[in-house]
Amino acid sequence: IHVEAWITADGLVQIREHRTYVFDGSFTWASYRLPKRGYREIRDLRILEGEQAFVNRNTEEAGTFRVLEDDSDVELQWYYEAEDTTRTFTVEYTLVGALVTGDEWTEFFWTWAAKGREKSTEVLEVELRLPGEKNGKIAESELEVGGDTAEVGANSVEAGGDPSQSIYAWSRLAYPIADIDINGLTV
Repeated sequence: IHVEAWITADGLVQIREHRTYVFDGSFTWASYRLPKRGYREIRDLRILEGEQAFVNRNTEEAGTFRVLEDDSDVELQWYYEAEDTTRTFTVEYTLVGALVTGDEWTEFFWTWAAKGREKSTEVLEVELRLPGEKNGKIAESELEVGGDTAEVGANSVEAGGDPSQSIYAWSRLAYPIADIDINGLTV
């Protein structure tokens, strides 16, 4: 799993997650669950394979996806045809209301890989970009990470080791940003 995330100058969080699947046998669909917590709204949902976008048609036709919701989760299901191959799908979305602001800091807390996932992963890479970054670097003192195993890099969190389903990684970023405008409040 490779994740690219951006906190925009208007306080949105854009997430692009590349998920590589190794298919052993014939498969026709995949799903992605996003808990309904840590943000106020999710929008701009997209599923892609390379440059090819899946269409949100609420069907099970190859090349389409649908969005299902219950009280606790938003679930994306997308449909394709794959047999004994490796393919990478990209899940994109924008979070509204995911930043918490204080007098001096803006905080973003996010779970990048949750416990209890149905599929295992051997690698998790997260790149988090901010407006106003100095030389593209986040100071390690501003970023707190945790999980089963985690290492902090210049702008990434990599969690790896045991490729079991229990791999779990999260980050909390408290950052003194002077150029984010959240609901008319510049922080």
